[in-house]
Amino acid sequence: MKKLNIALFSLFLLISIIILVCFILQIRLAIVLSGSMEPALKINDIIIIKPSSKFKVGDIIIYEEENSKISIAHRIIKINEDTIITKGDANNTEDKPVLKSKVKSIYVGKISYIGKFLKILKDPILISTLITLTGFLLITKDEKGVIYSEKQKKKENN
Repeated sequence: MKKLNIALFSLFLLISIIILVCFILQIRLAIVLSGSMEPALKINDIIIIKPSSKFKVGDIIIYEEENSKISIAHRIIKINEDTIITKGDANNTEDKPVLKSKVKSIYVGKISYIGKFLKILKDPILISTLITLTGFLLITKDEKGVIYSEKQKKKENN
């Protein structure tokens, strides 16, 4: 039980540090949902993205599709005066021109294969349960832990 508590606390601490670093560096994580960028980016890869207005041909950018809130991650193949032409690496045709103002972020790196796990963690009920369980395990770690019954207190006093 004690090893489980240490492992859960370590995991919680690691996740907290990652979130803090991402916040400070303005880095965001996103999950790849389609295969349009394979083999560079696979479905369920986590991509690390950072806000940027500077990009060049060959960069992978994240932009909002026109009249939609859907974000697309595709590679720049041409830059015009006010627009950018992108294409998914696995796609046969280029995308419609994208206004430079629609570019939100630039691709920085990826973490492979854990996107499926993170998709599961987006469930608010599961998150609440995990937080509650972690807190409970940390508080009630063992008989000499923070919380124990009156009978145990009496035994220790005698």
